[in-house]
Amino acid sequence: MQKPTKVDSASGIAQAVYKRRKDIQTLAGVRVDETGIGSGEDVVPVERSQRDQLFIPILAVSAMTICALLSVLASTIIRRRRDSNKKMLPILPQTVGQDDKIYAELCRQRAETIPHSVAVIEGSGQRSKHSSTSSFHENETFGASNGSDMDIGTGHVLLAFLQKHLENPDEINKQWESVKEYEASEEVAQCKVAKREENGGKNFDSGTLPYDESRVQLHENDLAELSDGKGYINASMIFDSNPEQPAYIAAQTPLEQTASQFWQMIWEQGIGLIVNLCDKGDNYFKYWPEEGVKLFGCFEAHLVSEHIWSEHYVIRSLYLKNTATQETRTVTQFHFTSWAAGGVPASNKALLEFRRKVNKSYRGRASPVLVHCTNGSGRTGTYIMIDMTAKRINKGVKELNIAASLEHLRDQRMKMVENEQQFKCVFSCIADEISLLLKGIQH
Repeated sequence: MQKPTKVDSASGIAQAVYKRRKDIQTLAGVRVDETGIGSGEDVVPVERSQRDQLFIPILAVSAMTICALLSVLASTIIRRRRDSNKKMLPILPQTVGQDDKIYAELCRQRAETIPHSVAVIEGSGQRSKHSSTSSFHENETFGASNGSDMDIGTGHVLLAFLQKHLENPDEINKQWESVKEYEASEEVAQCKVAKREENGGKNFDSGTLPYDESRVQLHENDLAELSDGKGYINASMIFDSNPEQPAYIAAQTPLEQTASQFWQMIWEQGIGLIVNLCDKGDNYFKYWPEEGVKLFGCFEAHLVSEHIWSEHYVIRSLYLKNTATQETRTVTQFHFTSWAAGGVPASNKALLEFRRKVNKSYRGRASPVLVHCTNGSGRTGTYIMIDMTAKRINKGVKELNIAASLEHLRDQRMKMVENEQQFKCVFSCIADEISLLLKGIQH
């Protein structure tokens, strides 16, 4: 047995306690960090050591709590944005002369959703609740003076000239008599292709044929074979001042057996606008579907929408697919329904409004406008002559020679403007157009 050590001083006691600190901790459960003599102010208390041990766990728990709160906040923000996007309506591109590919895709999507139905709207400018995308922009303002270079003085001179003829029927009759028998020269007025035996059944009227020099020639390719075409259709290229840039195609309304060639012509010539002048009372083949889809040779026509703008005209949006190539395009048909064959429009005002809508939609296009009636000459020639003359006036011409303009048209297609009544209609419509232009300029 170890002999007990005598402790007789404070420093000795401190040393003994420090040496036996492990035994003290084992027996008494008291931990001794250090010993010394004095007040104890310089000795680090045991409680501080315990606080140091708790600091790291508390810090870790706090960091985890903050991370959890941030995660909850982030997920809440993401969920709210996703819900908001679901509620937003898709925004469609709104452009004038907009890109054909975008428009074709919109129409394709629309046609797929309504393959057997059509929205019909009555009343100018109203849209159906099933409204569709159209190349025609209904919300545009059709001011008569938009883009006109005609000055007031010239306008009044031209208007006085026209009114003088309208007030004196003999003046118009005299001019008509000078041109009613006018025909193109023998060299130009060749219709050999139109008179071929195989093409006889493709003409509505054997007395109204296209000249070889100005006829529209269909390509004799796979499309022609699929549409039973051999390169012929009763249609003529019509130009104003530049033979290399025809502004119109004057055509007869297609027969049932030539409807596929009609669509082939539209496809090959890149036509985006059709002016249909067939009257409600005409007996003609409807080359477009009245609803849904209709196949003409290799061309699939979809009726996307039909807008009844007034009692005088209808506007249709069509989506055209070439099933041989899977390509798609869009076409707008403007149909004036109040113009009987051999006669004049039921309303000059309605025809001029109709014409302005056509031209607003045509802006920016390079392809010709397709104009047709039953024989492609009477009403077609009258409309083209009105439109061509009005455009010349808008460009600032200083004089008019309507008789010479008619001769110019007849050099390109026979029998354009059939009678004196239609010839007079050109005078009256141009006079009304100039009056509208003058009002627009003065206001």
